[in-house]
Amino acid sequence: SRESKVTNKMDLRLFVLTVLIVSCHCLPSKRNDACGPFPSNCRVGVTKDIDGCPVCTKDVGEECGGSWNAYGICNVDLICQTNGQSDNDYELPIGICVPARRFSSRNILKRMIGGRH
Repeated sequence: SRESKVTNKMDLRLFVLTVLIVSCHCLPSKRNDACGPFPSNCRVGVTKDIDGCPVCTKDVGEECGGSWNAYGICNVDLICQTNGQSDNDYELPIGICVPARRFSSRNILKRMIGGRH
């Protein structure tokens, strides 16, 4: 009957969804005590790496990006600019932190309060 077909489709979707969730391989996160000491010598800021551990953010002109942001994450109002090329097909490109002028929080705030800069 029509109801059993609908039920079978829902059961199949639930089964497929369960298989997808169970087969998902995510990188395990380090426990806080495995991260080591909190970085105290950061020039511009602190963020979390792929393991959830605190690391210094990168400043203008510093290397960033790569797979899993292995070369670092840019500070607030900066973007990691790359040429879109990497050394091989399995790596994300490495870039340099540059100002994100158009979308910076400072410029957005200026526009909100009426500045024309």
